[in-house]
Amino acid sequence: MNEQRIYRAALAAWGADAQTLMVFEEMAELQKELCKAARGKDNREQIAEEIADVEIMLEQMKVLHDCADVAAAYRESKLRRLAIRCGADVEPEKGNEPLTLAELSELKGKPVVVLPIREGKSGDKPEWCVVSELGGEVDIPGIEYTWYDFKDYGKSWIAYRDEPQEGRETP
Repeated sequence: MNEQRIYRAALAAWGADAQTLMVFEEMAELQKELCKAARGKDNREQIAEEIADVEIMLEQMKVLHDCADVAAAYRESKLRRLAIRCGADVEPEKGNEPLTLAELSELKGKPVVVLPIREGKSGDKPEWCVVSELGGEVDIPGIEYTWYDFKDYGKSWIAYRDEPQEGRETP
């Protein structure tokens, strides 16, 4: 079964707007079943069915917005962060050293963690950003006109594939 073909066919048959609204409907149905379970109802089958519906709709949204790779990268990073926060036994990712400018420029459209470097100031918090599709900058999603320019890389900011570990010295 070619799932991608099915998702594209569904989007073609019912349209992007209708399928986007369907995401909301399916998530609401899952929420309803989870609320019932929280009140003590044994509805494992209904929860599983609604999870499947939501997963299918989310896959359609990845196709619609052409963001499967970016979503996968965010998912992987967020899972690693969750594992660290909850103390799960995970192997730390190898090679989470600061990216080179060449590596950074190859990550267009991908999320990276940016750590500002400010003289005389420590404790800046890393923030997730997306490497601009236009090139030459890393944008902070949802904040207009805020970016890190490649020409300042290594001087006022550095980037990692994932959040740097606590206690790591910045260059």
